[in-house]
Amino acid sequence: MGVPRGTWPTIPLTAFVLHSLLYLPVFFLIGPGGGVGLASSAFGWYITTWMLYLAVVGALGLWMWLASGERMSGAAVSFGPFVPARWLRRTGVSGTDWLVCICFVLLAVAFLHSSFWLPWSSLGAVVFLVTGIFLRTEPWPVHPSRDIPDLPPSPPPQTGEDVVARSWSWDARARGSRMTLMLRIRTAQASSRGRENPSQLGVTTGNIEQLVHRIVNDGAQDWEAVEAARQLLAVARNLRFNYFEEAQNTLQFVQVIPYGTDKDTKGLEYFRYAIETLMDDVGDCDCKAILAASLFRLMGLRSVVLISNQEEHAAVAVEGAPDFPGNRYFVWKGARYYFCETTDSSFGFTVGEVPPSMNLDNYTQRIEIDPQLLAGGA
Repeated sequence: MGVPRGTWPTIPLTAFVLHSLLYLPVFFLIGPGGGVGLASSAFGWYITTWMLYLAVVGALGLWMWLASGERMSGAAVSFGPFVPARWLRRTGVSGTDWLVCICFVLLAVAFLHSSFWLPWSSLGAVVFLVTGIFLRTEPWPVHPSRDIPDLPPSPPPQTGEDVVARSWSWDARARGSRMTLMLRIRTAQASSRGRENPSQLGVTTGNIEQLVHRIVNDGAQDWEAVEAARQLLAVARNLRFNYFEEAQNTLQFVQVIPYGTDKDTKGLEYFRYAIETLMDDVGDCDCKAILAASLFRLMGLRSVVLISNQEEHAAVAVEGAPDFPGNRYFVWKGARYYFCETTDSSFGFTVGEVPPSMNLDNYTQRIEIDPQLLAGGA
């Protein structure tokens, strides 16, 4: 499920960029001296410039509304390459937006009698003045990175074992890099985990915490889970991911695994071991939450499996540093945890973002998973 990313502060800057692209050709087509009607004079062209800008603003506003989910569902609102994510807030060197505004004012004064530069520069001054006033100010996000040790390659499965090759690819939101994770999964071990899976005896409110602990902790001993965590850690180390990017890239790996309900894939409520989810290449909310918690454990990150009977949903939250972006966390046992929606294959939700239809207060079962860096490997 996607959510609208566009908000009204996005529109003025977006419209200004689009308007600037249109400005030169429209000036030569209908500007002073070459056009007819209102735009034929310098003052008329000034008015026309503002009318053109307001038309672009109106078109973008209509686009945002139509794609907002109020009238149709689907992908998140996006204005393509014209809107860097940071345009939604004032982020960066303090006062930069006001400096740009002053530059436009000085440019407008310098070209006070220019029919070409005056409309565009005065428009730029007003746009940056408005966005400077109304957009919230945030410091440039600086997130700490961990000192990840050298990671020796994990030993592959023994020769002669039946294995199934799996690979997953995704575009990391952290750096825009193309990521690929490849595993050779032992069929015998995956089958063994399935036969001994305690959730086959039934999942109840009374035994769910014990089930999750057993499936996460035992499943994190499998070579396949360890190797997946090792590859994610190796990427984080080689690309010098900060703490947030490391958690985000791990979440995206879990999100890229297709969603399927237990009813359709198993015929009963079933909590998969990590190796089972990797082998089946499918999982519902609780299976994917357990996979994410297993990986976070092996990567040395503390997490909490969240379960809501009221919403019939499960998710995971990862412990974060105090300067993770925004205020998108909840405090539990004195630590900050950031919600991770593992079922979103569209990558619409990042670490810390809670779908608007969900209420964190309904997730009354919170099962803490202790970190244990690259333990296991059986």
